[in-house]
Amino acid sequence: MKVARLFGWFGVVLGCLGMSAAAQEPNNTSANPYSGLRPEVATLLQQATAAYQHMNSYRHTAELIQRDAQGQIVVDRAYTLAMVRPNKYCYRSESNSTNTVVSDGQYIVNYDGSDKTYTRLRAPASLTQIDFVNDVNFDGVASYLISLMLQGNPLVDPELRAGFQAASAPTTVTDNGKTYQVLSINLSDQDVPVSLYFDPTTHLLHKSVQKGADKSELAEIIENVKIDQPVPADLFQFAIPAGAHWITLAPQRNSHLLVALSEKEKRSTLQQQILRSF
Repeated sequence: MKVARLFGWFGVVLGCLGMSAAAQEPNNTSANPYSGLRPEVATLLQQATAAYQHMNSYRHTAELIQRDAQGQIVVDRAYTLAMVRPNKYCYRSESNSTNTVVSDGQYIVNYDGSDKTYTRLRAPASLTQIDFVNDVNFDGVASYLISLMLQGNPLVDPELRAGFQAASAPTTVTDNGKTYQVLSINLSDQDVPVSLYFDPTTHLLHKSVQKGADKSELAEIIENVKIDQPVPADLFQFAIPAGAHWITLAPQRNSHLLVALSEKEKRSTLQQQILRSF
Protein backbone atom coordinates (compact mmCIF):
# COMPACT_ATOMS: atom_id res chain seq x y z
CA MET A 1 0.00 0.00 0.00
CA LYS A 2 1.21 3.47 -0.85
CA VAL A 3 0.28 6.32 1.44
CA ALA A 4 0.79 10.00 0.72
CA ARG A 5 0.11 13.02 2.89
CA LEU A 6 -0.30 16.30 1.08
CA PHE A 7 -0.68 19.45 3.13
CA GLY A 8 -2.89 21.91 1.35
CA TRP A 9 -5.90 19.77 0.48
CA PHE A 10 -7.95 17.05 2.19
CA GLY A 11 -8.70 14.49 -0.40
CA VAL A 12 -9.67 10.94 0.31
CA VAL A 13 -7.00 8.58 1.01
CA LEU A 14 -5.18 5.41 1.22
CA GLY A 15 -5.91 4.56 -2.32
CA CYS A 16 -8.90 3.33 -4.16
CA LEU A 17 -10.94 0.42 -2.95
CA GLY A 18 -10.43 -2.19 -5.58
CA MET A 19 -10.33 -5.92 -5.02
CA SER A 20 -8.25 -7.91 -7.45
CA ALA A 21 -10.01 -10.52 -9.54
CA ALA A 22 -8.75 -13.27 -7.27
CA ALA A 23 -8.30 -12.51 -3.60
CA GLN A 24 -4.89 -13.63 -2.41
CA GLU A 25 -3.42 -14.38 0.97
CA PRO A 26 -1.25 -11.44 2.10
CA ASN A 27 2.41 -12.21 1.72
CA ASN A 28 4.10 -13.15 4.99
CA THR A 29 7.81 -13.06 4.30
CA SER A 30 8.99 -14.25 7.68
CA ALA A 31 8.19 -17.19 9.91
CA ASN A 32 8.48 -14.70 12.76
CA PRO A 33 6.90 -11.46 11.52
CA TYR A 34 8.18 -9.58 14.59
CA SER A 35 11.85 -10.29 13.96
CA GLY A 36 13.97 -7.17 13.73
CA LEU A 37 11.75 -5.12 16.04
CA ARG A 38 12.79 -3.67 19.35
CA PRO A 39 11.51 -6.10 22.04
CA GLU A 40 9.18 -3.52 23.60
CA VAL A 41 7.68 -2.72 20.19
CA ALA A 42 7.29 -6.39 19.30
CA THR A 43 5.59 -7.12 22.62
CA LEU A 44 3.12 -4.26 22.20
CA LEU A 45 2.18 -5.35 18.67
CA GLN A 46 1.96 -9.02 19.61
CA GLN A 47 -0.36 -8.25 22.52
CA ALA A 48 -2.56 -6.03 20.38
CA THR A 49 -2.69 -8.49 17.49
CA ALA A 50 -3.56 -11.37 19.82
CA ALA A 51 -6.43 -9.33 21.23
CA TYR A 52 -7.90 -8.61 17.79
CA GLN A 53 -7.09 -11.95 16.19
CA HIS A 54 -9.18 -13.93 18.66
CA MET A 55 -12.34 -11.88 18.16
CA ASN A 56 -15.21 -13.62 16.39
CA SER A 57 -16.89 -10.32 15.63
CA TYR A 58 -15.82 -6.70 15.94
CA ARG A 59 -17.30 -3.27 15.31
CA HIS A 60 -16.19 0.30 15.87
CA THR A 61 -16.95 3.84 14.83
CA ALA A 62 -13.97 5.88 13.72
CA GLU A 63 -14.15 9.66 13.92
CA LEU A 64 -11.75 11.26 11.47
CA ILE A 65 -10.95 14.83 12.52
CA GLN A 66 -8.87 17.16 10.37
CA ARG A 67 -7.55 20.40 11.88
CA ASP A 68 -5.78 23.17 10.03
CA ALA A 69 -2.66 24.98 11.22
CA GLN A 70 -4.80 27.26 13.41
CA GLY A 71 -6.49 24.32 15.13
CA GLN A 72 -9.83 24.80 13.39
CA ILE A 73 -11.73 21.65 12.42
CA VAL A 74 -12.05 21.45 8.64
CA VAL A 75 -13.20 17.83 8.38
CA ASP A 76 -15.17 15.74 10.87
CA ARG A 77 -16.37 12.46 9.40
CA ALA A 78 -17.50 9.16 10.91
CA TYR A 79 -16.74 5.70 9.55
CA THR A 80 -17.84 2.23 10.57
CA LEU A 81 -15.57 -0.80 10.53
CA ALA A 82 -17.12 -4.18 11.27
CA MET A 83 -16.33 -7.84 10.74
CA VAL A 84 -17.87 -11.22 11.48
CA ARG A 85 -15.73 -14.25 10.84
CA PRO A 86 -15.14 -16.01 8.61
CA ASN A 87 -15.56 -13.44 5.84
CA LYS A 88 -18.01 -10.62 6.52
CA TYR A 89 -16.40 -7.18 6.57
CA CYS A 90 -17.18 -3.54 5.99
CA TYR A 91 -15.42 -0.19 6.08
CA ARG A 92 -17.79 2.62 5.20
CA SER A 93 -19.14 6.08 5.94
CA GLU A 94 -22.56 7.58 5.35
CA SER A 95 -21.29 9.64 2.43
CA ASN A 96 -21.42 8.34 -1.14
CA SER A 97 -18.43 10.54 -1.97
CA THR A 98 -16.10 8.29 0.01
CA ASN A 99 -14.81 4.81 -0.66
CA THR A 100 -16.59 1.75 0.69
CA VAL A 101 -15.77 -1.93 0.93
CA VAL A 102 -18.43 -4.43 1.97
CA SER A 103 -18.37 -8.22 2.05
CA ASP A 104 -21.64 -9.95 2.95
CA GLY A 105 -19.97 -13.35 2.95
CA GLN A 106 -20.98 -14.14 -0.62
CA TYR A 107 -19.86 -11.11 -2.59
CA ILE A 108 -17.47 -8.28 -1.92
CA VAL A 109 -18.22 -4.82 -3.30
CA ASN A 110 -15.66 -2.07 -3.65
CA TYR A 111 -17.05 1.37 -4.40
CA ASP A 112 -14.83 4.28 -5.42
CA GLY A 113 -16.60 7.49 -4.44
CA SER A 114 -14.23 9.71 -6.40
CA ASP A 115 -15.33 8.47 -9.82
CA LYS A 116 -18.44 6.47 -8.89
CA THR A 117 -17.17 3.11 -10.07
CA TYR A 118 -17.48 -0.23 -8.33
CA THR A 119 -16.56 -3.88 -8.53
CA ARG A 120 -18.58 -6.85 -7.32
CA LEU A 121 -16.71 -10.13 -6.96
CA ARG A 122 -17.01 -13.41 -5.14
CA ALA A 123 -16.04 -12.90 -1.51
CA PRO A 124 -12.93 -14.73 -0.31
CA ALA A 125 -13.55 -17.60 2.08
CA SER A 126 -11.68 -15.92 4.92
CA LEU A 127 -11.00 -12.43 6.19
CA THR A 128 -7.29 -13.25 5.93
CA GLN A 129 -7.64 -13.46 2.14
CA ILE A 130 -8.68 -9.84 1.72
CA ASP A 131 -5.60 -7.94 0.62
CA PHE A 132 -5.87 -4.85 2.81
CA VAL A 133 -2.35 -3.80 1.82
CA ASN A 134 -2.95 -3.44 -1.91
CA ASP A 135 -6.65 -3.52 -2.57
CA VAL A 136 -8.55 -1.71 0.17
CA ASN A 137 -8.72 2.01 0.83
CA PHE A 138 -8.77 3.58 4.29
CA ASP A 139 -9.08 7.21 5.33
CA GLY A 140 -7.15 6.74 8.57
CA VAL A 141 -4.17 4.77 9.80
CA ALA A 142 -5.93 3.36 12.88
CA SER A 143 -8.65 1.50 10.97
CA TYR A 144 -6.07 0.19 8.51
CA LEU A 145 -3.85 -1.16 11.28
CA ILE A 146 -6.82 -2.68 13.11
CA SER A 147 -7.87 -4.48 9.93
CA LEU A 148 -4.38 -5.96 9.61
CA MET A 149 -4.41 -7.05 13.25
CA LEU A 150 -7.81 -8.67 12.79
CA GLN A 151 -6.12 -10.71 10.07
CA GLY A 152 -3.24 -11.57 12.39
CA ASN A 153 -0.24 -9.73 10.93
CA PRO A 154 0.19 -5.94 11.24
CA LEU A 155 3.62 -6.19 9.62
CA VAL A 156 2.48 -7.60 6.28
CA ASP A 157 2.76 -4.07 4.84
CA PRO A 158 6.50 -3.60 4.09
CA GLU A 159 6.40 0.12 4.82
CA LEU A 160 4.64 -0.32 8.14
CA ARG A 161 7.18 -3.01 8.97
CA ALA A 162 10.02 -0.58 8.23
CA GLY A 163 8.39 2.03 10.45
CA PHE A 164 7.96 -0.40 13.33
CA GLN A 165 11.50 -1.73 12.93
CA ALA A 166 12.88 1.79 13.29
CA ALA A 167 10.55 2.75 16.15
CA SER A 168 11.76 3.53 19.64
CA ALA A 169 10.22 1.87 22.68
CA PRO A 170 6.63 2.98 23.38
CA THR A 171 6.07 5.69 25.96
CA THR A 172 3.35 6.05 28.59
CA VAL A 173 1.11 9.06 28.04
CA THR A 174 -1.95 10.40 29.86
CA ASP A 175 -4.59 11.77 27.51
CA ASN A 176 -7.94 13.10 28.77
CA GLY A 177 -7.40 11.36 32.09
CA LYS A 178 -6.60 7.96 30.55
CA THR A 179 -3.23 6.26 30.27
CA TYR A 180 -2.00 4.89 26.95
CA GLN A 181 1.07 3.24 25.51
CA VAL A 182 2.07 5.43 22.59
CA LEU A 183 4.14 4.09 19.75
CA SER A 184 5.45 6.65 17.25
CA ILE A 185 6.57 5.58 13.81
CA ASN A 186 7.84 7.44 10.77
CA LEU A 187 6.03 6.52 7.60
CA SER A 188 8.44 7.88 5.02
CA ASP A 189 11.77 9.55 4.35
CA GLN A 190 10.09 12.85 5.24
CA ASP A 191 9.86 11.61 8.85
CA VAL A 192 6.27 12.60 9.47
CA PRO A 193 5.41 10.80 12.71
CA VAL A 194 2.28 8.80 13.34
CA SER A 195 1.47 8.31 17.01
CA LEU A 196 -0.50 5.16 17.84
CA TYR A 197 -2.32 5.10 21.20
CA PHE A 198 -2.85 1.61 22.68
CA ASP A 199 -4.86 0.82 25.80
CA PRO A 200 -2.41 -0.88 28.22
CA THR A 201 -5.16 -3.07 29.69
CA THR A 202 -7.13 -4.26 26.66
CA HIS A 203 -4.21 -3.72 24.21
CA LEU A 204 -6.69 -2.26 21.71
CA LEU A 205 -5.80 0.70 19.51
CA HIS A 206 -7.53 3.88 20.65
CA LYS A 207 -6.42 6.38 18.01
CA SER A 208 -3.82 7.46 15.51
CA VAL A 209 -2.55 11.04 15.28
CA GLN A 210 -0.54 12.57 12.45
CA LYS A 211 0.87 16.08 12.64
CA GLY A 212 2.32 18.18 9.87
CA ALA A 213 5.22 20.57 10.13
CA ASP A 214 2.74 23.47 10.11
CA LYS A 215 0.81 22.05 13.12
CA SER A 216 -2.08 20.78 11.02
CA GLU A 217 -3.33 17.43 12.26
CA LEU A 218 -5.29 14.36 11.26
CA ALA A 219 -6.61 12.18 14.08
CA GLU A 220 -8.62 8.99 13.79
CA ILE A 221 -10.34 8.20 17.08
CA ILE A 222 -11.80 4.73 17.64
CA GLU A 223 -15.10 4.77 19.53
CA ASN A 224 -18.11 2.56 20.34
CA VAL A 225 -16.12 -0.66 20.17
CA LYS A 226 -18.25 -3.83 20.25
CA ILE A 227 -16.51 -7.20 20.61
CA ASP A 228 -18.15 -10.60 20.07
CA GLN A 229 -21.58 -9.02 19.99
CA PRO A 230 -24.22 -9.29 17.25
CA VAL A 231 -23.43 -7.03 14.30
CA PRO A 232 -26.37 -5.50 12.41
CA ALA A 233 -26.75 -7.34 9.11
CA ASP A 234 -27.36 -4.12 7.19
CA LEU A 235 -23.76 -3.04 7.77
CA PHE A 236 -22.76 -5.74 5.29
CA GLN A 237 -25.24 -4.56 2.67
CA PHE A 238 -24.42 -1.75 0.27
CA ALA A 239 -26.80 -0.11 -2.18
CA ILE A 240 -24.85 1.02 -5.22
CA PRO A 241 -25.43 4.79 -5.59
CA ALA A 242 -27.41 5.97 -8.60
CA GLY A 243 -25.15 6.77 -11.52
CA ALA A 244 -22.33 4.49 -10.40
CA HIS A 245 -20.63 2.42 -13.09
CA TRP A 246 -19.66 -1.23 -12.79
CA ILE A 247 -16.15 -2.13 -13.93
CA THR A 248 -14.94 -5.63 -14.71
CA LEU A 249 -11.69 -5.44 -12.77
CA ALA A 250 -10.68 -3.06 -10.04
CA PRO A 251 -8.32 -0.34 -11.26
CA GLN A 252 -4.81 -0.89 -9.92
CA ARG A 253 -4.24 2.54 -8.42
CA ASN A 254 -1.98 3.46 -5.60
CA SER A 255 -3.36 4.37 -2.21
CA HIS A 256 -3.16 7.85 -0.73
CA LEU A 257 -3.61 9.24 2.74
CA LEU A 258 -3.98 12.97 2.40
CA VAL A 259 -3.62 15.27 5.36
CA ALA A 260 -4.50 18.79 4.45
CA LEU A 261 -5.48 22.29 5.29
CA SER A 262 -8.64 24.11 4.32
CA GLU A 263 -9.39 25.06 0.70
CA LYS A 264 -8.76 28.70 1.62
CA GLU A 265 -5.32 27.83 2.88
CA LYS A 266 -4.74 25.73 -0.20
CA ARG A 267 -5.29 28.73 -2.44
CA SER A 268 -2.83 30.80 -0.43
CA THR A 269 -0.18 28.11 -0.38
CA LEU A 270 2.14 28.21 -3.38
CA GLN A 271 3.78 24.89 -2.74
CA GLN A 272 2.28 21.75 -1.28
CA GLN A 273 4.46 19.49 0.82
CA ILE A 274 4.48 15.83 0.08
CA LEU A 275 5.12 14.56 3.56
CA ARG A 276 4.60 10.88 3.16
CA SER A 277 4.86 8.49 0.29
CA PHE A 278 5.48 4.80 0.16
